[in-house]
Amino acid sequence: MFSEKTQKQLLLASGIITALVALVGGMGQLFGNMGELFGKIKAFEQFPPWAAWIAYGALFLFGLWLLVKWRTRHSRLLRPDALRLERDNVEHLVGRAEDIQNLLQQCLAKQIVFLEGESGSGKSALVRSGLIPRLKDDKSVLPLLLAELWVDQWEPTQALKIAMIKSGALGANAAVKPAEGEAKPASRPLSTLVDIEQRLARLNDEEGRTALIIFDQFDDYQARNRERFLPNKTWIDPGTLRRDNPFWETVARLTEKEQLRCLFVTRSDTAAGLSCVQFLGPVQALRLDRVPSAYISELLTRMTEGKPDAPVILDPEAGWNRLKERIVRDISQQDVVLPQQLKIMLGGIQSLKRLNIAQYERAGAASGIEALYVEQQINGTARKVGLEAGQVRAIPVALIDHANPTKTRSCSKQDLAAFAAKTSTQVITTDKFNAALEELERGEMLRSASDPESGFIAYRLDHDYLTRGVTAAERRANRWHYLLEDGAKAFENAGSLATQWKSLLTTGAQCRLAWEWLKGTFRYGQQRNYALASESYTLRTPGAFAGRSWFWVMGIWPLA
Repeated sequence: MFSEKTQKQLLLASGIITALVALVGGMGQLFGNMGELFGKIKAFEQFPPWAAWIAYGALFLFGLWLLVKWRTRHSRLLRPDALRLERDNVEHLVGRAEDIQNLLQQCLAKQIVFLEGESGSGKSALVRSGLIPRLKDDKSVLPLLLAELWVDQWEPTQALKIAMIKSGALGANAAVKPAEGEAKPASRPLSTLVDIEQRLARLNDEEGRTALIIFDQFDDYQARNRERFLPNKTWIDPGTLRRDNPFWETVARLTEKEQLRCLFVTRSDTAAGLSCVQFLGPVQALRLDRVPSAYISELLTRMTEGKPDAPVILDPEAGWNRLKERIVRDISQQDVVLPQQLKIMLGGIQSLKRLNIAQYERAGAASGIEALYVEQQINGTARKVGLEAGQVRAIPVALIDHANPTKTRSCSKQDLAAFAAKTSTQVITTDKFNAALEELERGEMLRSASDPESGFIAYRLDHDYLTRGVTAAERRANRWHYLLEDGAKAFENAGSLATQWKSLLTTGAQCRLAWEWLKGTFRYGQQRNYALASESYTLRTPGAFAGRSWFWVMGIWPLA
């Protein structure tokens, strides 16, 4: 059996040869040469002269069909899972060898290390897939990665306790063998902060391993406790933090004794807050940049190359190769790429029927693909669990921080259920709501963190970068509501009468809003006065009355 590439080459060659034979035959028939040849063949004596022209014409059309079929080939995605970019997958951590080595050396040499980078640059992936495996091989440092739930606790003692238990290497006197005939001493429970301090000190002094507490998303922790960290719009100093918070007093005391190390990971735009935890003096932060575009191109090639018997993309030469270059170019800034944006892009293009530039642009290019990724997850979840798309969409929308729309926030299951219930009259059962949360978490839209003792579960968006796609999907789903809301805000904030006049709704927009109101998919609400003010737009638009006359005649103009 021929390979796929060979079949395409044969298809192209067959079309060209067939078309050429038809053309040569037609020209020969015109000049009589082919007619004399066929006249010598008795089998063709019974056919009239015009039959040859029909045969040549059919042969030529067949050749053209083969060429068109070859030209209209399309790349199709056969294995969507192959395009899933995972932060815990070492193979997906490309272009970071030097960053991993630098961070490792810092963590082995210093008591306190700062790592900063813009949101979506891959800080968490660098720590999880790059640093932690290297530290486990070193054996002199024990990494303790706090779960995401820690950012919601002013004193994250419980999160540290969970990390110590999960590490499985904090048994009492693990390195000291009991004397013959003596039982191994039982491990004391980590019930208090004092117990945790003693256990960490013993780990360093008796077992020769220093714990490294990794405070990932430290910016979120400070955002949740903004009033404590910025009481007078100025960051508090380390001494004040130690005095106000017993947890940080314990951490500072252990670092001063060189019995503990700390790694703080934060966004660059909030890196000033790191001054609060400079317990040993100023610390020079490591800066994580975006990934060079060359590494991203190589990664995409590796992720989509597949195997001869199990290809990832069908016919990549028919669109995917050019689309791949276009995607890297669109998400690149000065030849570097934000990894989180690449992850969302790869998730969004899975919904494209054909992997080519035309389909990509029809979906809205980069910004449209991000919204498409969110819509794909929401609609798929709604179908699977039997809820309305609007009810499912309300869940990620509720996880956007209203104070900072570019950040996610933590919400309990009860709060999310109450928010989703407001979007529709359809009753949401507990089973369906739990199934929706599980599906969204499986699709990497959400992630949850739980406290094993209290059973409390908090949900967050999988990453801050998702807020952009969630917001875009929400606005696309309720475009007329946001059209009216945005216009009303522009009208209210206008500084002059001319600006107010320009912010009024057009006649076409008013007619469409009225139509959506008739269908029951839209309500004017608090923006009714703005919509009434937009009626004045009729006076400056020729023929505008005719656009609304039907509504007025029927007596159903909603603002009349």
